[in-house]
Amino acid sequence: MQAKLAAGVLYTSAYVARHAARVRGALCAVLRPISLSQLIRDHGFNETLFYDCVEALKTARTLPGRVQGKSSYTPAVHAHAQVAGVRTFFEQNGIIEYASLRAMAGVRDPKSYLEQTYPGGIPLSTCYMKREMLGALEVELDEACANGSAIDVRASFSHEMSDDDVAAMLDASASIKAALAGGRAVRLDGGALLASAALLTASGEGGAIDELVTTSAEREFQKGQGKPDAAAAKAAGGGGKAAKGGGKKGGGKEEEDDEDEGGGK
Repeated sequence: MQAKLAAGVLYTSAYVARHAARVRGALCAVLRPISLSQLIRDHGFNETLFYDCVEALKTARTLPGRVQGKSSYTPAVHAHAQVAGVRTFFEQNGIIEYASLRAMAGVRDPKSYLEQTYPGGIPLSTCYMKREMLGALEVELDEACANGSAIDVRASFSHEMSDDDVAAMLDASASIKAALAGGRAVRLDGGALLASAALLTASGEGGAIDELVTTSAEREFQKGQGKPDAAAAKAAGGGGKAAKGGGKKGGGKEEEDDEDEGGGK
């Protein structure tokens, strides 16, 4: 009799074959990551035979997914869908955050992955971007230099750029570095603002530059803190007026008291 001994129990070959077929079917039907222990409970698998079957499938390279030890299983179809989603997002937006890639596709080293998958892009501190997006920024700076204006680097992108991102992006552009080195443009507000030399010359008192810096600072504040509550501001203003009025009323009463005291004297 052909049989298999596992964990002190003897199983017939026919039973082992049927059990293995059920395990393969269950693994093929899974569409998203799942706990192996949960899979065993849901289908009533024999735990010993289950892991033996998984190891046999891995050895034969016919396992339709990836197993993390004895903890979880990620089907290949899920991984392919995640990669396709990342590709679509990057092609449509031209930029993707490393943190998003870790969450979407479980990539441990997103920077290296993106450099290998999409060569020619620009690896920044928190994200990876297409070089075409840098080309658009170069065009904006050229127009600003020609028109005597300025551009806000962060405002040109939907992704919230860090200071390190901005520095790396400007350093990756030969055109922008040449404009800065040649004196056609100047970096302001920590490098987030690029102003033309003509604008600096024209704004003798620096009013236009101050306005740009203030606008940039307000935008960053609103991103981090949100806009102030108008109702709260109004209430605060009303409270100030009331306090002011109360002071006047209190002062009048004090004068009356003084007059009464003087009259008594």
